[in-house]
This record gives sequence, structure tokens and C-alpha cells, in this order.
Amino acid sequence: MNFLHHSKGRVLSVFLALAAAGLFIFLFLRREEKPEDRSDFALTDTARVSRIVISDKSGNQVVLARLGPNEWQVNGQYLARQDMVDNLLQAAARMTVMAPVALAARDNVIKKLASMAIHVEYFDGEKKLKGYYIGFSTQDNDGTFAIMEQSMAPYIVFMPGHRGYLSEFFSPIVLNWRDKRIYAYNIPDIRRIEMEFPDRPELSYIVESDSGRRFRLINRKTGSLLPFDTARMKTWLREFRNIAFEDFTSVPPVKMDSLRRLHHIFTVRVTDARGFTKSVSGYRIPLPPNTEDAFGRIVAFDYDRMYGEISDIEGQVILQYLTFDRITHPPDWFLRNHSSSGK
Repeated sequence: MNFLHHSKGRVLSVFLALAAAGLFIFLFLRREEKPEDRSDFALTDTARVSRIVISDKSGNQVVLARLGPNEWQVNGQYLARQDMVDNLLQAAARMTVMAPVALAARDNVIKKLASMAIHVEYFDGEKKLKGYYIGFSTQDNDGTFAIMEQSMAPYIVFMPGHRGYLSEFFSPIVLNWRDKRIYAYNIPDIRRIEMEFPDRPELSYIVESDSGRRFRLINRKTGSLLPFDTARMKTWLREFRNIAFEDFTSVPPVKMDSLRRLHHIFTVRVTDARGFTKSVSGYRIPLPPNTEDAFGRIVAFDYDRMYGEISDIEGQVILQYLTFDRITHPPDWFLRNHSSSGK
């Protein structure tokens, strides 16, 4: 009986010891992982990020890949807007927790995040650095509800110095990220520019450049050489460092055919040092009958914007006259004493 009693006592002692060890391990892992309380949203070392994936519940997805120090690509096809990438990385680095979501509201917030949040993931190569879900704004628009991956605790986050919700930095729509620059050339990169004015073919011309050292101005219709001032030529060529469109749009095919026939203003074709040619065409935007401007005058066309077509973009875009007035000069503009546009 004593032997059995002592044996049972030893077994019970071993069981209790194992149970205590198991409880210690469980609590230690919970303390180390704390999956329900993750709030480490900020990504301080954004220089390590080589890829960013942004997606939503509707199937939209943007994949931003770093090509160089200040160059990113969207979905393996298009250059990304560097200003938007910079804003995203700044938001990622400065994201700060304002407060945890109150326990009474936690379940409701999690359900809403599950149905409409934007999923954001940061990678260094194939290694995931961070991932979280960005949701909707608070009632005062000062904060944004968010939750880390593998967490059950949502938080209200914000970026110091920024008023408004943070999801605006994390758009899952590809068009929002595409670079809107048409031309971004330095003078030595340009070999040939062809300027065509369909309504005034006698004013159309060609500029040829030898790596920015020598130039020729040629009447496109006759092929004759035209006089020009070299300083004005270089001033004009510098404008091609930053020519961009305003936004994407879509024009019905029948209407677009009519615009091409009746309202074609210009076509610019630029050939670079690689031999690649990129063209952009502008078309007037007709306004409804009896449209008045700010001074009460009847106007037939929009004088601020026009439709555009770009050779490497499907569909149409919106162009601004303010931008293209800088480059669509007539040939006599290149003379030193020319003082008006002459268009």
C-alpha cells in the first residue's frame, strides 16, 4: 500500500510539473506573439521595400515594384507616379496609433474591415516586411480604422501633420498610380520632333537635333529649312522635360471619329535617341449649344481642356491647353524678335 501510495504521488507530481511547464510555454508564446494585440503599423525602414501589393475585396490589385531609387513600375507594365509612391512610403513610415478601438465597438469594426478594407503588403524581395488592412475613417475624419495581419485588435491610426483618412494613400486602382507624363526628355535625348497642325498644314514643321549640339528647323510641307534662334530652340526643347496629361477618360468610338475629322488641333511626335517615337494628338471638346463663359459670352468649345490620344495608351485622356501652349508654337516663334504666339 505504501508503494502504491508513493507511486501515485510521483505520477501526480510529474503530471503537475508537466502541466505547469505547458502553461508556462503557452503563456510565454502568447506574451511573445500577442497576435490579438499587434499595433506595430509603422514601417520605419522604407528603403528596404522593393515591392508593395495593394488589393481590395472587389478584385482590384496594384503591384508597385521598385526599379531604381526614384522609379517604380505598376503591375509590370507602366511607370508609377513618383509623387504617389513617395506619399505612400511617407504614410507607411509615419503611421501612428491614436487609440485602440473600444471593446464594445471591436466586433462591429472588425466586420466592417473584413468587408471593405484595403489590404497593404510590403516586401523586401520575397520576405514580407509588414501587412495590414486599412479601412474607413472615424466620424471626425481625424483617424482611420486599421488592423494588422494575424490580429484580432483593430486600432485607430493617423499620420502626424495630416488631416483626413489614410486610405487615400493606398488606392487599389491601377489608373490612379500610372505616371501621367507624356514626355520627360532632356535635350540630348531628343533626335526629332514633328509638329503637325491639320487645320494649318503650312505651319507644320520638323525639328531635328544632333544630341543637342546642332539643330535644324524644317517646313513639314515644303521640306525647306527655316531660320531660328538657337536660344529659343533650346528653351522650347526644355519644355519636353515635363509634359503630362491631366487624367484618363473614355470617348465613345463614333464621337471620337467625329473629333478626329472635325476638331483635330495638333499632333506631336517625338523620337528619342533610342529611335522610339511617341505621339500625342489633341482635339477640341465641343460644348452644348448656348453654353456661356464666365463673362456671358457664347462659347462653342472648352478653352481649358481638350481630348487627347497618346500612342502608347489605350483610350483617351484629358489634356490642358495650359500645358500644350508651351510647345505647340508656330515656326516663326523660334525667331528672336517674335513676341506673339501667332496661332
